[in-house]
Amino acid sequence: MKHTIFAAISLLFCLMLLTTAFTQETQDISVKALDTYKKGNQTWANLLIPKKVSRERLIKMAKELHKAEPNTSFRFFDDDKEFQQFKDWDKNYPNPAYSYPQKWVKEHHVANIQKMAYDASGPKWVLIKGYTMEKITDLE
Repeated sequence: MKHTIFAAISLLFCLMLLTTAFTQETQDISVKALDTYKKGNQTWANLLIPKKVSRERLIKMAKELHKAEPNTSFRFFDDDKEFQQFKDWDKNYPNPAYSYPQKWVKEHHVANIQKMAYDASGPKWVLIKGYTMEKITDLE
């Protein structure tokens, strides 16, 4: 599964570079796959993106990723220094042996793609601000 998601991400960005329909604003996003793992019934792909990616670029990238992998949740970070600690905490929650790197997460967790319910219409795939859970845009 990890290799499939990585291949999909690689293919997506290669296509973005080759397709003139994409703007220069989107073409220069560099992404590094940090790790992909299952938690419960959900697959989480964690990506490292450049610092200060514009809202428009993030939305465009999220829509393309969701289209390529419609059942995968994604997390976007702009730093990977404490990612391993975050991953260990996330995979083992609520085990108190794994500490949550709160300061790092608040500073570097940029956004998520995940299924959430914001109203009576039920859960749907959205792009949310990382630490705040504030919806940025719907993805479906």
